[in-house]
Amino acid sequence: MKVEAHKEGGYYAKCPAMQGAWADGETIEEAVNNIQDVIKSILEYKKEREESKKKLCLI
Repeated sequence: MKVEAHKEGGYYAKCPAMQGAWADGETIEEAVNNIQDVIKSILEYKKEREESKKKLCLI
């Protein structure tokens, strides 16, 4: 995870290992919490998608 300061204020966090995973926040802590939520959401989506694919194969 990488956290950078915004020029306009606040912070920007991203996870280079996960495409599309980024978030921002007023503080470093908020940006980190937000990126953790984003990562969890992406992982849940990928898991649900895989489960859907498996169900389709069983039909």
